[in-house]
Amino acid sequence: MPSGSRVRFLVVSDEPVVEGYLRREFAPCAGGRTCVLTTVGLRTALTRGLPPGPWDVLLLAAGKHASPDDARRLKSFAPAARLIVVSEEDGGEERRLAYLAAGASAVMNRAAAAASSFHGIRPCGVWRRRQTDFLLRLRRRVRTLRELEARRRAFLDDIFHELRSPLTVVMASIRLLLEDEAKGGDPERLALVNMAARNCDHMLHRVVTILERSKLESGVIKAERAPFELEPLAQEVRAECLAAAARPLEVVVRVRSALPPVFADRVMVEQVLRNLLDNAVRFAHGRILVVLRAHPGDGTVQVSVVDDGPGIDPAKAEHLFERFLQGARPTGVGYKGMGLGLGICRDLLALNDGRIWAGTRRGVGAHFHFTLPAVVVAGLEAPHGTMPLGR
Repeated sequence: MPSGSRVRFLVVSDEPVVEGYLRREFAPCAGGRTCVLTTVGLRTALTRGLPPGPWDVLLLAAGKHASPDDARRLKSFAPAARLIVVSEEDGGEERRLAYLAAGASAVMNRAAAAASSFHGIRPCGVWRRRQTDFLLRLRRRVRTLRELEARRRAFLDDIFHELRSPLTVVMASIRLLLEDEAKGGDPERLALVNMAARNCDHMLHRVVTILERSKLESGVIKAERAPFELEPLAQEVRAECLAAAARPLEVVVRVRSALPPVFADRVMVEQVLRNLLDNAVRFAHGRILVVLRAHPGDGTVQVSVVDDGPGIDPAKAEHLFERFLQGARPTGVGYKGMGLGLGICRDLLALNDGRIWAGTRRGVGAHFHFTLPAVVVAGLEAPHGTMPLGR
């Protein structure tokens, strides 16, 4: 346990018998690491001061030589600490009142101390109260942060929903202009409209990405899993990727072994492939390879997206799937995203019992891999409403 969370007790001794009693009483808590227990002689404390604190409780083992003035001086050394005076015998009402006037919180003999659990300052009890107060404060803080996070998400959802509609209209209008200019318009105007279309498309993509991220975090999106063939989907995304690329690229889909169907949400898997290929298009020099292979041993199908770009910094590979973190980007290639796409891929795959990871070799292109559960093709009888899976 961190020493800062322990209750710190200082026994100031003027009576060896009472000191020994106090040490025996508090030893179990000190051994259990819920308190720190230190002893110093009364004369030493009065002449040299208290040992370095801070102290939560001062226990004065008062003998015949101790006085209320001594208690007052001890209290002046540690004003924030509680002072408990414990003696072997009852010194009378007048002596008790004098100690209280000197700043003591309680004055008692040894028998009364045991009966009252040391006036509520037994270490385990104080430590538990301290921990309980801390947990209550932490719970209130967590509740407040959750409320603020819910408001933030609602605010962002409203903003990006409001942005999405006009952007969609602007994009449709620009596409109409693009079609007209492509039929024989001015080349300079055609280049300007193309640039406007690309930037509007990028902005719309960012808005949609943030909305999807928000839905995933709030748990609104649920996976609608069903068996489907992965290779046709990969070919579809490849064709769209080539059509959208603004420069010549070679994108190849290879199947390394016979593929069983996968059991996942097809729309989510399509989005994962789009995000990975979108990244590859922005970073690749000219070639992207999509490899599909089955792993019968663990009942999964693996998809790898490899490009010939600058690769991934090994120092950042561990954190690539965190929000707003990006790898190195070559100057002048594509547009800079927001660092949300890979995090969305991770969350979408998690909803489908899949996982994703990245290669770490720098300078030889980026390698992204993800797996999905495969459907068992063998004629096994499955319970109604379920799909036999490979794992």
